Amino acid sequence: KSNASEEKEEDKIKQEDTASDAASGKKTPRKKASQEGFFRITVKDNGCGMSHDAIPNLLGRVLSGSKYGVRQTRGKFGLGGKMCLVWAKKSTGVPISIKTAHMPHPGQLGTHVSTCVLDIDIQKNQPRVIKHIKVKNTQGWVGTELEVLIAGNWTTYKARIVQYLQQLAIITPYAKLELNYT
Repeated sequence: KSNASEEKEEDKIKQEDTASDAASGKKTPRKKASQEGFFRITVKDNGCGMSHDAIPNLLGRVLSGSKYGVRQTRGKFGLGGKMCLVWAKKSTGVPISIKTAHMPHPGQLGTHVSTCVLDIDIQKNQPRVIKHIKVKNTQGWVGTELEVLIAGNWTTYKARIVQYLQQLAIITPYAKLELNYT
């Protein structure tokens, strides 16, 4: 017999089994389609940025202080960025990307923009720098941008994410929040 005719015969047997199960009231288990997907999350701010040399330790080491003379009322230890790195490591293994321009003094634009691709050695609690470059800030760029690729189930967590963004909008009315799902 050819492979095609063998496959047709196997399909016929499966259909007969399914039909007899249905007739006897048995429920056949259905394969569930995986709802998990990959999501790229980008967070940008227009704050004072991070100094080039400090980026690996500020984001690639958990439970290390990140206050280096910057006045700020929230985010004292930079845990949000660190937890993004840990979550990305756990769910996809893909490192995070950071782009930042450090303002040495309030109102003074940073002269350089730093780009860093960073991973973390969770066992040693040490940053693993994959890429770390500094270029002239010719466009007057300000702030920090963090990009992370994570795995997750949008169908399950959509309501929680939207609720979080709604609450974030209430406590930070000056922030511009966008959610683009494509």
